[in-house]
Amino acid sequence: MDTIFVGSAIPDITNRPQLYEWLERNMERSYKDILDDTKLEPEQNVVKTYILESNIHPKKLSRIIKTGKIKPLDEYEFYMLRIGDEGYFFIDAKNPRFWKLYTLQKSEESDKYFNKLISPIKSRLDNLWMPTGDLEKFLKKADYVRGLSTKHDETPFYLDNDVEERANKLSISSNGESVYELIKIIQSLSSDEIQEFEKLIKDFQLLNDTKIKKIFNTIKKLHEFKHLMRITKSKIKIVSEDDKDKFVLEDIYYWGKFTVKGTSIEKHNEIVDKTIENYEQKIEIIEDSLIDYTSSDWGDRIPLIYEFEKEIEDLKNFVEGLISVKEPFKIWGLAKQVEEDMYYISGVDLHNGDRFSLEVTPWWMRLYLPKGSCGNTALRLLSNIQQTYDSETILEVEKYGERIR
Repeated sequence: MDTIFVGSAIPDITNRPQLYEWLERNMERSYKDILDDTKLEPEQNVVKTYILESNIHPKKLSRIIKTGKIKPLDEYEFYMLRIGDEGYFFIDAKNPRFWKLYTLQKSEESDKYFNKLISPIKSRLDNLWMPTGDLEKFLKKADYVRGLSTKHDETPFYLDNDVEERANKLSISSNGESVYELIKIIQSLSSDEIQEFEKLIKDFQLLNDTKIKKIFNTIKKLHEFKHLMRITKSKIKIVSEDDKDKFVLEDIYYWGKFTVKGTSIEKHNEIVDKTIENYEQKIEIIEDSLIDYTSSDWGDRIPLIYEFEKEIEDLKNFVEGLISVKEPFKIWGLAKQVEEDMYYISGVDLHNGDRFSLEVTPWWMRLYLPKGSCGNTALRLLSNIQQTYDSETILEVEKYGERIR
């Protein structure tokens, strides 16, 4: 059996223990190359796991990808998917709603094949849309923060190419804990505290003190960056409590991709499974709170509410960006201005075909998503607003008293 676990050539795997043994050996080899300061051999790639949100059975995947061939393996809901001559994923679909896809392909190849699964309209497949708060939790619970990435891009709200260059864009990719510490400082600044600080300066007549004024203006400017700090990737180290020699170096992406090096596939699966558990809980409370238009109980007609900490200055541009059909929102809709500070949108989620309504103001947005719709629509909208407008946006699920950030 050992001879088939060499490099990244695909062995004849028929069950999960064989898969885990193959993945763990490659995880260890990748980590050893880091210690030896050597590059990975051409045939050896880092272990990757993708979480796929599904509303179909795995056997229907070949209908979505014409070059795809799905092969049931020897264990319950365990499959191998081949895509063309080179693409492949081992699929653990024991959880029918959230599948785990394992591969050792290069990232550019595996990302491409993964996107082929989710990109067709009404494929009924989607990636995760973890809000920035979830990425922060990984960093807080880590034994060691190895780094992070952030991204803010307002381009979707600048539809005219002549003004696109005015769109704010900020991307940070860091190693180590320094940027994480900076983000925590920026996030600790609140509008109320800044106003209180300004009042104290006025009360003590310190506005003409150049040093005090400089400090105050610096704090205000840092606070403005608070809305640009959407974390898109967490890089962490987690060590087993029972055995310090068992650990993982995880890169966790907001859209449900994990790349891992280390010595414990068990610890890796534990992190992935916990991510699925937390995400599924959000989906469940959202879907249980969707609008039931057949009910006479007012409590069954409470919309989902998005609260913006950063007030929308140009509401018309914001609405047009939402329904432009373009990435990342992929929403088609008709918008009508019903009040000076409110638009009503009748829309369709082009990813899954679900219909919905939106009320949009400079301070909040209400989503009327009918019962039976996919709850991932609500999290996709939150995630993309955090990345394109305000990273501090919160989704309130009033029925459960839940505030998701």
